[in-house]
Amino acid sequence: VIGTTGYSHDITERKRAEDEIHRRADELTALYESSQTLAGKISLDDVLQAITESALSLFDTTGIGLYLYDPAARILEVKMAAHTTIPLGTRLSLGEGLAGKVAQTRRAMRIDDYAAWEGRSPKYEGIPVRATLETPLIYQDELIGVLAVHETGGSQRKFTEADERLLSLFAAQSAAAIQNARLFEDLRLRLAEMESLQAVAS
Repeated sequence: VIGTTGYSHDITERKRAEDEIHRRADELTALYESSQTLAGKISLDDVLQAITESALSLFDTTGIGLYLYDPAARILEVKMAAHTTIPLGTRLSLGEGLAGKVAQTRRAMRIDDYAAWEGRSPKYEGIPVRATLETPLIYQDELIGVLAVHETGGSQRKFTEADERLLSLFAAQSAAAIQNARLFEDLRLRLAEMESLQAVAS
């Protein structure tokens, strides 16, 4: 009987390991596809839209929020959102709400029920956000913003450590894409200025 029990345990553990390998493979495939999508975008608006759509696909969640950080004002602003009641343009200070704490600590955070969380921002009072997972967008040690996925309404879903790991990997890709788009925008503006100066000089 002991031998049979041990054999069954081995089969169960092997099945779990195989499932984990398949899940990781699916995640890597999804991350690769999202990186290809982001690489094909140039303008900042297109990049932000692609990040939002890819996050929805990766996590199959009911809400996405993408904050960009303004280092001069030291605030976060919602620049893109999907399937959520969080309004675009909402601003949070460093340390305010979950996004503010994630930006301040530069660490991902998970909350099972944001509406009942004591640290929530008053700006989101009455918005039926449930489980929430947020991670910083960082590129070369520079804070770019915060990416949030969340559940709303009556959802009972809880985000896991595996979800956090996947979102962090995706956030690294996203931060690089945002920074590249910004650099391209700056270059385009400088070229336009140079062309204007040359036109005046001639």
